[in-house]
Amino acid sequence: MNRKEFITALARISILSVMAVMTGVFVFRNKVTVQSECTVNRYCKGCGKLAGCKLPKAKKERKNG
Repeated sequence: MNRKEFITALARISILSVMAVMTGVFVFRNKVTVQSECTVNRYCKGCGKLAGCKLPKAKKERKNG
């Protein structure tokens, strides 16, 4: 492998690596969303995720007991 082939291979690998990282960033960024409505349970009192829920209704339920 001469110098020209090495630089070409290095450039290709760099471009592919950047593309892979950017794809990963875009995929994982879209998975984190702010929920405005609970999809698990309509009633907070019986929900197993009540302790970590950030919805206003859940906060009110925790405060009221």
